[in-house]
Order: sequence, then structure tokens, then C-alpha cells
Amino acid sequence: MILLQSIELKDFLSHKNTKIDFYPDQKVLISGNSGAGKSAIIDALIWCFYGRGRSDNRSLINLQAKESSIIVTLSDDANCYKIERTITKMGKHGLQIYEQKKKSFEPVTTGTLKETQEFIERNLLHASYFLFINSIAYPQNNPESFVKQTATKRKELILEIIKAENYDEYGKRTKEILNNSKHQKEIIEIHVADNQKIIETEAITVQQLPELEQRDLNLKQKIQTINEEIAVVNELESKEREHKMQIQGLKDSAKTIKTSVD
Repeated sequence: MILLQSIELKDFLSHKNTKIDFYPDQKVLISGNSGAGKSAIIDALIWCFYGRGRSDNRSLINLQAKESSIIVTLSDDANCYKIERTITKMGKHGLQIYEQKKKSFEPVTTGTLKETQEFIERNLLHASYFLFINSIAYPQNNPESFVKQTATKRKELILEIIKAENYDEYGKRTKEILNNSKHQKEIIEIHVADNQKIIETEAITVQQLPELEQRDLNLKQKIQTINEEIAVVNELESKEREHKMQIQGLKDSAKTIKTSVD
């Protein structure tokens, strides 16, 4: 489970130099007058993780500064990371991940800016931007809330929530494995039948019989292996049907939510 440890805002919107520490089992309430920068803290968190804000990145920089940066420290069960994102008024964008090694943080090599972003979403947060802003952090006046999305986008979010983004691909692969296993089984059964006819119709010497019996045994063992593979595929098909039922239930729930919102 990912735990937020701290967030540092430097020249981000109205914040010149702000750091907030979070502790295990701590409940945090941020209060202040209108315009004091409360919403900016959530905006900073989302911007640091995904590089997306309510306005153009350059306008996120404090008017008196030339560069803005956000540093978020977080941890999972085994590791501690820092994510640092920067932007200059010239539009130069920087993103770096650091992992704690003993008592210091060392850069994590992830490749290009795009690959670094994918690493954050896939390996650290395990959530896309759309899922994050609809389940974890809710920006003020969020224009991308679930109820405002198209049916296709809502479906994508629901599939991500139940970890079935590749549902269609899994179903296709399952069917291919099943068809291939059934084809192999048919071929082996033909070979078994042919061998049985040979045993029944031909006069077999004592020297030949053990060899044919061993071949027959080997083929039967292959059939048993194929049957076990088919049993696994049948189980996958059963899970596929369960996923379809879950997805249908979620679709019905989404329709109910849309109807209530409308």
C-alpha cells in the first residue's frame, strides 16, 4: 500500500516554500481563508504525479519566480521514493524519481520523460490519471469527474478499478488456448486409436509388444496432460463469465448513477 510521507511546494501558485509532513494513521485537516492555497496542495500532488493541472503548466509558477517544483515523498511496504517535477517559465519540464538506498536517495533510471511517467503510474501508483482524480484526490471543480464522462470512458475506468483493463485480450487468448488444446487432443486420440487397431489386428511378437504398449501409455499420458490443460482453460472461461457479470453489474450501477445525476 502506498503511503504519502511529505509534499514540498516551491514557487507553486501562491506557495513560495511550503512543506507538509504526513505520519501513519494521522488525520489531516487543511484550513484557511479563500485564496490561501488549500486547493493548490491537491493540485500540486496531482501535477507532481501526472504533470497535469487545471491550467497551463507555466501558469502554475509563482508570479515572482522563474521555476516551480514539487517534491512528493511516498513509500510502499518495502521501499521509499521521491518524485520531483519541475517546470520553468520557458516551458522546460523535468521529472525525476529517487529511491532510498540505506540513508540516501539515489536516482532511478527509467529512460525518457514518457517512460518515467509510465513507471510512476504503473509501478508506483498503480493508477491512471483518470482513476486517481476519481478515487483518491478530487480536484476542485473537477471537469473530468466520472459522471461527466462518456460511456466509453466510464467503462475504461470501471475495468481499471476491477483490474480488468485487458479483459478482451485475455478472453481472446483463452479461446485460442482452448481451441489449440482441443485440436491437439483430437490428433492424439487419432494416434491412440490407430495404435489400438494395430495391437488388435496384427500379430505382434513378444519383442514388439512392450514397445507398442509404452507408446500407447505415453500417448495416454499426453491426453491426460491435455485434459488438465483444458480443465485450466475451462476455469479461465468460468472466471471470464464472472468478470462479464461483474462488469454488467458495474454498468448497471453507472447507469443508475447517471440517471440520479441527470
